[in-house]
Amino acid sequence: KSAKALQELSFALSDRADMQSRGGALQFSRRALEIRERLAAQDPDRFLADLGQAHNSMANRLIEQREFGEALSHTIRSVEIRRQVAAQDKKQLAKLATSLLTQGRVMVQKGLGSTALKSVVEACAILRELAAANENENENKNENNPAEHKADLALALNALSNRQEEQGLVADALGSAEEACRIYEELVAAQPALHRPNQAVALSSYAQRLFVLGRSAEAAEVARKSVSVREVLARDQPDVYNVKLAMSLERLATYTADRTEALKCARRAIRLRQAAGDLQEDLVTSYETLVDLLLKEHVHSSADSTQQFQAERLEALERAREIVDIRRQQAGKDPQRFTVRKAEALRKLASILLLIKTDNPTLLVAQAHGPNGNKDSAAAAAA
Repeated sequence: KSAKALQELSFALSDRADMQSRGGALQFSRRALEIRERLAAQDPDRFLADLGQAHNSMANRLIEQREFGEALSHTIRSVEIRRQVAAQDKKQLAKLATSLLTQGRVMVQKGLGSTALKSVVEACAILRELAAANENENENKNENNPAEHKADLALALNALSNRQEEQGLVADALGSAEEACRIYEELVAAQPALHRPNQAVALSSYAQRLFVLGRSAEAAEVARKSVSVREVLARDQPDVYNVKLAMSLERLATYTADRTEALKCARRAIRLRQAAGDLQEDLVTSYETLVDLLLKEHVHSSADSTQQFQAERLEALERAREIVDIRRQQAGKDPQRFTVRKAEALRKLASILLLIKTDNPTLLVAQAHGPNGNKDSAAAAAA
């Protein structure tokens, strides 16, 4: 009971975003694991399955702390235990699949991409078999939930798509993503509130796979559906889903051939991120997306002197200055990480100033940021 209580407390703390809470979750998981180890040593038939769960939970808490080396050892142990338990009790196969998926996540972070792919492939095979078996059975539905296994399979297929893309298997990645979306269509029809969040993730992944393969029109259509799903979610829980809606809007802005639609999506994504007080790095990404869209048409347009294009250049200039302001703050706190990015932002700003026919872009870059501007920054902008 003590181990179970500690594990439940660990889960509750891990749901919080702050690192202090997640650090506490890790400590509770360690204590729960110690108890499970002792119990399993005394009575393995009764407690070995719980020990497998404890190792998997421990790995997840370590992943949150980015302690991937230690996490890997726990995923390996969890898979070993759950494979042993599942050999005696087929009802434990779904839990083995869960540990294999966790192992895949960790292996990617440790640079073991091909091995991670094998783990996820095995997890998908297990879940596919369970889902198919339950579909063919009309009895014991309370004990074997086909929808539950289908949902697990859809999640696993999305993970498989990621692993396949990482290994350069883009066609396979597309097929896995497409299958995940088909499953979610069925699940959402039956339980929309439960499955819409993961459906949106799957649609976003599928759209990206299509875009990578050059199928931009199809990618845009799928991205629109992802936006629609997240619109529904954000209406009910804006604090949770507005930022995710912004992500879908940015994807659509990138994929669509309709420039008006792209600009509308990019601008709305920025407003959502600003209202949510989103992380500076994510806000920079949104600004950069909009700046690129605003400038892209100018390269080929013969109407550069029109009022609309001039207004768009000025909008790009304003966003570029905001990017520089953020990069300047970041570089002040972490020079090693952000000085190069600050220089890139300044160069982009200078190029926009040149585009709108400014006589002295170097001077204006320095002046645009007041007394904090310096010669190095101006030189970087002019380079």
